[in-house]
Amino acid sequence: MRVAKPARLWPHSLIARVVLSQGVLIVLAAIGVWEIGGWQLRHAVVLEQRRVLVEQARQIAQGYRGGDKVDLPPSLELAYDSSYDGRAFVIITVKRGPVAGSRYADGIPWERVPTNTHATSFSIAPFGGISMPFTHSKRQYWVVVTQDESGPGVILHRVIAQSMHGFAVLIVLLLLAFGLFDYILVRSLIGKVAQASDGAAAIGPKNLAARLDEQGLPSEVGPLVHAINDLLDRLEASFTSQSQFVGNVVHELRTPLATLRLQARDVDAAPVRARLEDQVDRISHVITQLRHLALLDSAPQLGEDVRLDDLARDVVVELAPRALDSGHTIALETQTPGATVIGNPTLLSLALINLVANAIDHTPRGTAIRVGVGPRALSVEDDGPGITLHDREHLTRRYWRADRKRSDNAGIGLAIVHRIMELNGGRLEIFTPPEGGAGFSLIFAH
Repeated sequence: MRVAKPARLWPHSLIARVVLSQGVLIVLAAIGVWEIGGWQLRHAVVLEQRRVLVEQARQIAQGYRGGDKVDLPPSLELAYDSSYDGRAFVIITVKRGPVAGSRYADGIPWERVPTNTHATSFSIAPFGGISMPFTHSKRQYWVVVTQDESGPGVILHRVIAQSMHGFAVLIVLLLLAFGLFDYILVRSLIGKVAQASDGAAAIGPKNLAARLDEQGLPSEVGPLVHAINDLLDRLEASFTSQSQFVGNVVHELRTPLATLRLQARDVDAAPVRARLEDQVDRISHVITQLRHLALLDSAPQLGEDVRLDDLARDVVVELAPRALDSGHTIALETQTPGATVIGNPTLLSLALINLVANAIDHTPRGTAIRVGVGPRALSVEDDGPGITLHDREHLTRRYWRADRKRSDNAGIGLAIVHRIMELNGGRLEIFTPPEGGAGFSLIFAH
């Protein structure tokens, strides 16, 4: 009995998993884009602002002519003559303070800016700027260029335009990551379904106790797998009940049959006694076959080296007296001495005995029976009346009989042979020999 597993937060539905995972990824991606994009923009602003301001500071230093006179390129004159983005510059000395500046340089906190020996960025709210040293007429000056960070203006527009390329690449990578994640997720779930399918394909009469693993399956597939496991429960119980029933029947019939055989010997009339003994033998034969059939459904698959010529010779020696008593001839024809296959020798001997016994019991007196040994095959042929194509299609079905007037084989013999060959990795083939009659081959795969 299987105990129900506790519910999990992660849904079993394939569709729900995909939707939920996509939602989680989108949220994470949005947070990531916000954080990474914001950092990238801020970093880009700082770099672009520094690059622009350093270049402008260099041009301003080159245009300084002494005193308060500065010759600027036309582009810089327009930029520093406007208050659009709070851009301004001032030229200072350490001792004298400002000596020159732009139109809107009054608000620059020049006394707080760094005066290092190299260009230095600084941020003094609301300004951000560059302090760059230069020498004019052998005197040391610093040009201080600032940008009002509360209104970055043109620089920010340029930064945004350049950053869009980076965002486009990031979006493409995210979409590819989503597709890859979906592929991995679906492949993993389909793999669970494939494992369940492989497990179902491997279950047979030999391992009816096996069950399919229901863990990790999508909820769309889970009910089907659960139903298959329930079906296997019922099949296992049915097989067990059938085997027990057959075993009980065989056990219960042995003693009455033995008693009946002894009582039949006391019958004085020879014809009646012969018919009674014949009927007892037929019933015993059917019971034996039923027992073999029940054992096959639960017999372990054991494999060992089996010499086909030795097995065939033993069967022919065992059944030769019976064949001769019924007016048949039997011969062993070995084409491949020493041929070896892997299988269960007891079961293979039983299969060959059934084929030879069928040839003896179902062909008229005078029929010649040949048992052949090939490289990976055993065959039994006879020159009797043969088998029709219609009958050939049904001979290996359990309890089907071509001759419904007979009751000694109950249609079980060839079903037993067919099942034995399945257990030994081979197959049973029915054919018509060139000279007529019926032929049966036991063909082995290894």
